[in-house]
Amino acid sequence: MTTSGVCPKELEQLYMIEYPGFVKNDDKALTTLGGLESIERAFGLPNARMELKFRPKDPLAHATYGDSVPKKCLVLRIRKSKKSPTPESKGFSFEILGKIQTAFRFETLAEFQWLPMQRTNQSDTLKANELLSGVKINRTKESLNPEYVSILDEVLPTTSPFGDRLKNFNSEAPLLVLPALFSRFDTPREIHQPHPKFRSKEMRAEFERQQSMSIIGKTRKKRSTMSYLLNFGDKVPHKPPEKLVEERESMSLPEKTMIPILKGCFERQKVWSKAALCLELNCAPIDIKYIIPLLAFHYLTGPFRTLWVKYGYDPHKDSSSKILQALDFRLRSPTLENQEYSKRSTNQYQIPLRKNPEKSKNNQQVDLKTVISGATQSAEDELDDPLAIKNMTILEAMCKFRYNIIPPARQLIYQLKDIEIDEVQAIIHGNDGRESTDCTERDGWLQPGSIDRIRKIMNKTIANSFGSTSSRQEDVSISPQLGASESIEVDQTDTNLLYEALM
Repeated sequence: MTTSGVCPKELEQLYMIEYPGFVKNDDKALTTLGGLESIERAFGLPNARMELKFRPKDPLAHATYGDSVPKKCLVLRIRKSKKSPTPESKGFSFEILGKIQTAFRFETLAEFQWLPMQRTNQSDTLKANELLSGVKINRTKESLNPEYVSILDEVLPTTSPFGDRLKNFNSEAPLLVLPALFSRFDTPREIHQPHPKFRSKEMRAEFERQQSMSIIGKTRKKRSTMSYLLNFGDKVPHKPPEKLVEERESMSLPEKTMIPILKGCFERQKVWSKAALCLELNCAPIDIKYIIPLLAFHYLTGPFRTLWVKYGYDPHKDSSSKILQALDFRLRSPTLENQEYSKRSTNQYQIPLRKNPEKSKNNQQVDLKTVISGATQSAEDELDDPLAIKNMTILEAMCKFRYNIIPPARQLIYQLKDIEIDEVQAIIHGNDGRESTDCTERDGWLQPGSIDRIRKIMNKTIANSFGSTSSRQEDVSISPQLGASESIEVDQTDTNLLYEALM
């Protein structure tokens, strides 16, 4: 048996329709799809649906709809030779007619409608005006086997119903008022039982464990990771998971050369934030993303939350670690609305089934460097590093809190030693040598209420710094071309990606 084929240099673009039935007449099949014009319109628009009516002449028939799906296939024409003397010598030839990249598939509910029918074989069939007059209905044996006839011609006018004072309507025809929509959904819906009793024991245990965790981060799906993520009071691990070590050893990581340097950092200081490590090593967060779990574990709650701690070290048992505690600082002063910007722009959040609104053409783009340094810069000037990952000015502002420096985000995590305010340091070291025997989840090794006092001092410092720098940053906060009610949009591509990578 021999096979031969022809492959053209350029393949013609073809389209596929997965018709939900056996097609015996091509013309009738095209009629059910609305003709070639309707098919071309469906393939021409990006989100169009293809309508199919099994009875196109019936205006009350509900259509089924097909959706476009991507395809990668070829259309072949295969021919079998019938002139060969023996069956073994019969040959096949094929020809590539074209390629298919888009197809329409019908997976929705099909053929359900309201039928305009009327019984014909029973004596209790009455017209509408007879029912209104109060005629009594007498049931007969014919009701057990009723027969029906279509009243479509009576319900629908054959000519224009709005001519000659509506005389084209049949007043004796029964009423048939159809709903505007047959169903809100035309695809089968999967039903999942949410109650825990419908789950297995393993699923119930996992469900209860997740329910008992902190409410922080509930809106985001948990990321799969093999590193240790501990809560306040959990037992401290002494080495990384073996599975994590095996995976990292199998990976070809160029960052492996930084492991000795990173190890030296944890020898000098047991607790670090990822932002502080990036500032110390002058690197990007991605450079230490895969190697930091080999040297430290991560806290999710407690006074050391969001921080990385060296394996085997428990900061909750060492009072000298209080200067390494984390402080969640959030700006709440309304006077900084024009100077401080949220970590994420509101344009990044989408309403389901809707596109993001277009950005206003009058919005002025302000660079984050301009906000921190106080100098103006044109929106068209590109940064040397668009993501600002290795920008020491932004990194230092995210790690350290000082006078006359506005934080680059409304929420930041600082370590207590990096808050360079004399009043704050006095509170931190106010109980040196007299720390409590237990480390609390809220204040850690500090005196009760110290965290709230530190936040008030930091907000007061920001307000005073804003008052001294408002004239210098006036051209940054308010544009002379914009009215007071118009907003200024900040180009936060750099700080958004940096903050999410560090946190």
